[in-house]
Amino acid sequence: MSTYIPEHLVSDIIRRVGEEDFRFLGPFIAAGPAYMQLVYTNEVMRTANLHEFFEHGEYAHEDSIYRHFLQKCFEYGNPTAKYMESLRFLTQKGPSQEAMDSLGESAEHSIFGHYAYGLLLICCGAVEDGKEMLDGFLQRVDNFAQGVMIAEHVEDEIQEMGLLGFRIFWDYFKPTQHRPVCMLYHPVDILICKHCFALTYATRCGSIYDIVKAHLLTSILTHCPFIAAGPTIKEAVYSREVLQKADLSEFIYNGELAAETSMFRPFLLKCYEKGNITALFVESLRRLTQDGPSQDALDMLAESSTLNLNVLFAFGMMLLCCGAVEDGNYVVDAFLDKVTDLTEGFLIADQVELQIKSMGASGACVFYRHFNLDQLGPICKLVHPPSFDICEHCFAFTYAVRFLNMC
Repeated sequence: MSTYIPEHLVSDIIRRVGEEDFRFLGPFIAAGPAYMQLVYTNEVMRTANLHEFFEHGEYAHEDSIYRHFLQKCFEYGNPTAKYMESLRFLTQKGPSQEAMDSLGESAEHSIFGHYAYGLLLICCGAVEDGKEMLDGFLQRVDNFAQGVMIAEHVEDEIQEMGLLGFRIFWDYFKPTQHRPVCMLYHPVDILICKHCFALTYATRCGSIYDIVKAHLLTSILTHCPFIAAGPTIKEAVYSREVLQKADLSEFIYNGELAAETSMFRPFLLKCYEKGNITALFVESLRRLTQDGPSQDALDMLAESSTLNLNVLFAFGMMLLCCGAVEDGNYVVDAFLDKVTDLTEGFLIADQVELQIKSMGASGACVFYRHFNLDQLGPICKLVHPPSFDICEHCFAFTYAVRFLNMC
């Protein structure tokens, strides 16, 4: 009896196997060129199940052993491959019409692709189109919580694929130019709503990712090879000239790096000892929010207040929380004069709040004995039109209360 199986049946078997899981195609590829040729066909590659790439973004990393197979599937138009590869290209290389078109095609097949397409449209400067796409996404999901879950999953995928952090969207999307209806102000137990969903996640992808959450920690890690090179070079790295001017911006935007358990904390303290202005800010803010009022810490924070608007806002908040209401209001007013508009003020305030939480705010009520709530009462009496919940008159009061409760 003949054991011959027609080629078209073998191809159909391989296709069905690949639809179960792309890994099951490995034995066919290893069996020799004849079977490999049957695997690398349009029918098989286009329908191969690449769900593991979707769940594990690192499989799409440029150094991954699976990347060659992903690219083959991409060439044959596999929807998951188009989604993963276009998302990787856009977040690592920057805006590309071809990549956007590819991501747009994947949006028809996947709710995750739908979200990612809207997000990247905003980051690439097509803000209104992106908002419209994300509005459609929120209508498509079962509830808002599912939308947030999908957004977080896509964020994880981007990081796992090898986010470079080269500020590639910086010239295309400016978060401060776009105001959500909610003005980024919500009840204490809600951090995001449908009105600021698009702005929040586009900011995290377009600016905070590129500036802040780029896990290469470039400026810190560039010192590591010199530190490891031996005592002579290490001594040169730990000189005042180097540490005083070291770029520690990652510590501002990744507060966990300054936590007491962080592996980077010894380097931060070395920079602090040499008078690095960013280290002064980060360490003084950590001490004040975790240990409570201290004149030395306030003096350090004041010394670093010229660094950027984040520091100026933090200094005003700490003065208020420590009971220096008049001085604190003066500094916060100066901060509001320097920002482009109130929305930019909200973004900076929320970033400082996130920094404090990430450093390890204890919630031990360290400011309760010093904070003067009555003296800080705002002119507006917290009464506003229905369209917004905070104004320039109650800005200082609102965030001071939030910091009081957080610390």
